[in-house]
Amino acid sequence: MRVGKCFLGLAACLYAVAADAERVPMKLWYDEPAKVWMTSALPVGNGGIGAMFFGGVAKEQLQFNDKTLWAGSTTRRGAYQNMGDLFFEFDTPETCTNYRRELSLDDAIGRVSYTIDGVDYLREYFASNPDSVIVVRLTTPGHKGKLNFSLRMQDGRQGMTRVDGHTMTIKGTLDLLSYEAQALLQADGGMVETKSDRLEVKGADAVTVVLTGATNFDLASPTYTRGDADEIHRRVSARMDKAARKSYKKLKAAHLADYQPLFARVELDLDAEQPDYTTDVLVRGHKDNAYLDMLYFQYGRYLMLGSSRGGQLPSNLQGLWNNVNNPAWECDYHSNINVQMNYWPAEVTNLSECYAPFITYVSTEALKDGGSWQQVARKENCRGWAVHTQNNIFGYTDWLINRPANAWYCTHLWQHYA
Repeated sequence: MRVGKCFLGLAACLYAVAADAERVPMKLWYDEPAKVWMTSALPVGNGGIGAMFFGGVAKEQLQFNDKTLWAGSTTRRGAYQNMGDLFFEFDTPETCTNYRRELSLDDAIGRVSYTIDGVDYLREYFASNPDSVIVVRLTTPGHKGKLNFSLRMQDGRQGMTRVDGHTMTIKGTLDLLSYEAQALLQADGGMVETKSDRLEVKGADAVTVVLTGATNFDLASPTYTRGDADEIHRRVSARMDKAARKSYKKLKAAHLADYQPLFARVELDLDAEQPDYTTDVLVRGHKDNAYLDMLYFQYGRYLMLGSSRGGQLPSNLQGLWNNVNNPAWECDYHSNINVQMNYWPAEVTNLSECYAPFITYVSTEALKDGGSWQQVARKENCRGWAVHTQNNIFGYTDWLINRPANAWYCTHLWQHYA
């Protein structure tokens, strides 16, 4: 009996290894840097914070967001905000060879690689859920002392940036919320010089940049905030200190151990191989290619994992990625179909955990005694709660009563329970 069990276990392991080896890589890839944020930059996210990278050669831009960073209040709609940007300026020409920019959905890691004067350059980007940070790693495989660049951090509202040692900080206050973001640069070899508004790296072998941020938003609080700027600073600094004590190898390993089991739960196999042409060519000229269907399916799962894991807020109209302070429809929560559409794929693609922020949001707002959702119902001479079509994160709701929305929301909750 034991021999039989061992044999079956071994057979299952061998089958799993074989199946994994046969998985077609799920990648978006391009042979040039992104030019437009909306249509060609590539996203990484850990469910609460996210970033878009462009992959420029002489200059790289990493634009980042925190899902809780909103202007507005309980009485003003406001809008979802751009938290800020990191700008890398390299002491290299713009021209290069062997350029490739890609996003691997299988491991949630972005990569940019190219060659200049015989030196290979590589960047890796990922957003870690277990460590609550975004990580950028710069190397020159096979070469030492070749990394020379400056790093600058810019507030999304044109605020001031503080540079202290190897850490850059932005912080500020909006209508209701306070926020802070930090970026830490760690270099292997070479020198790092601190300037008034940037860090300059000279002759490094490798560099790791760790980025994180937070606000004092609290959905459960009557004021929608908890703590002040000092508390935010302590929280962000503690998160950064914890991540800084880990090597890049350990940060990456923790990220993969967390992400890959979730993503690998579902495979869509349409008997297609990854084409040898770029994703933009695939989309423009090969819409009948079955690999595009596989990629599109998995990209949706990737975006859900990147914008709806943990925290108190569901995915907004753009998931969590947004590079302006006046986004279309305020990047809000539209109760007439949009927030529901975000979660249609959650159960059927085996990402049930991603429902948690939506459930937290609905249950918390609906059960607030005398809260705005209950007030809307009272105005309709109804018990319980109701919402209008447009909603910010502070309970403010306006633009047309949406009477069926609460039943629609609860249908989602019931499906998740079932």
